Amino acid sequence: MSRQSFSLSIILIITVITTSFVKVNDDLVNHKCDYILSVAKIIKNGNPVSKAYFSLGVVGKGPEIKNIVKQLEKRFETTKIRNKPVKITTYNRLKSQINVDLLVISGKTKITPNDLKGVLKKMNYILLTDSPPYGISTLNNNTINQLKAEINESNEELQNAESTIENQIETIEANDSIIMINNQLIGKNKTVIDKQHKEIHKQDSTIHAQRLLLIIAIISILLIGSLLFIILKINKQRKEILIEVEEKNKNILDSLNYSKNIQRAMLPNEDDFKTHFKNHFILFQPKDIVSGDFYWMEKLDNKIYVSVADCTGHGVPGAMMSLICSKALTKVVKELKISETSKILDQTVVELQDYFSKSTKTIHDGMDLSLICIDKANNKITFSGAHNPLYYFIKGELKILKADKQPIGSYDYRKPYTQKTLKLSDIETLYLFSDGYVDQFGGEKDKKFTKKRFKKLLTTIQNSPFETHKSILSNEIKNWKGNQDQIDDISIIGLQLL
Repeated sequence: MSRQSFSLSIILIITVITTSFVKVNDDLVNHKCDYILSVAKIIKNGNPVSKAYFSLGVVGKGPEIKNIVKQLEKRFETTKIRNKPVKITTYNRLKSQINVDLLVISGKTKITPNDLKGVLKKMNYILLTDSPPYGISTLNNNTINQLKAEINESNEELQNAESTIENQIETIEANDSIIMINNQLIGKNKTVIDKQHKEIHKQDSTIHAQRLLLIIAIISILLIGSLLFIILKINKQRKEILIEVEEKNKNILDSLNYSKNIQRAMLPNEDDFKTHFKNHFILFQPKDIVSGDFYWMEKLDNKIYVSVADCTGHGVPGAMMSLICSKALTKVVKELKISETSKILDQTVVELQDYFSKSTKTIHDGMDLSLICIDKANNKITFSGAHNPLYYFIKGELKILKADKQPIGSYDYRKPYTQKTLKLSDIETLYLFSDGYVDQFGGEKDKKFTKKRFKKLLTTIQNSPFETHKSILSNEIKNWKGNQDQIDDISIIGLQLL
């Protein structure tokens, strides 16, 4: 250790000792750590425990000793003792097997003099106290005398240094007057030079600004030219794409409109309904050009069959399913001569399964429907349904026939469809419909129209002429929808029987 480093260590110890320690607990911990670090640096006696590192042991428990250990670990990250890194080991109590270069023992640890004498022997240790200098050390007399001699020698060096500094100060003061005069001359010259520098800087700034404006102008011209070229090219491509898209859209619309005509041709016409019913209306509003909903009517043995069906999907896929399902119903009634509504639905399931059996993929598509058979000769109406119920009125009161909860199509838990019978002469009006009307979103809170609101509306219009029912229902859903998009196909058939 050099004399200068040693002197600084001694000064640090004196500073720590003479400073007021009655402060917050963190200051007390810092001062004790300063003391431990200073002692560790001046230890010279004793045999080193390890050649690889300087071993420091700490004995004690409690918050203070834990804070001291944390501070020491932080300080010894950048500080070495005897040019070796420091290893810190903590102990809760004093043990006979402790063997370290320096042992720090908390003053709060209960230790008798015999414990120290019997365990530590010649080991260097510090027994921390609560008052300065915060420790009683076993450093031997030779080490202490050597520290005192080095302190005295350092004091003499400090006195000689002070004398030399005083002489240098006198010389400096003598030279100050000369420097002051030179500074005045330099100041005048500096003012002239600064003025010239300002002029040069002003000219440089002007030239730089002009050069920058020129560069910006050139770059702007290039960018604008490139941008115009790109815009012209994009516009040309865009026009070509628009022409192509318009052509394709026209072809698609032509195809859809032609498909619409085919689908409409499949549906029963107004004259067929007029022939069999006193009054009727058909509210048919596809979501797209073609529809997944369809209505169907056939006659077999003086019995009239009417159905409203909702096929899976809407648009083109729904329209394809509607053609298939309509054809299946017609085949079951006209070709297979099945007359009971429940058996018509059972057989329609078989026909669809047979139709899709050729596909390598499982087809889950099908339809929901309500089907009635009007037998005027026997004064009765039979009903069967797949999900879709039948609403009818007797003396102005709404009645409901529920449908079976299984679709016409693929279904894992299929049962035979049921059939319900009503007395024809009791029924005033009846309504077959898909779920598109009740599921339409709209209103002030953007919610579904709901079956509850639909039932109430049908009950209300019973007091109005039947001829107005269609327009009332159409206007009501239009007002409800507002600016919202139609979410599904809408189909309602109303029949007046009395």
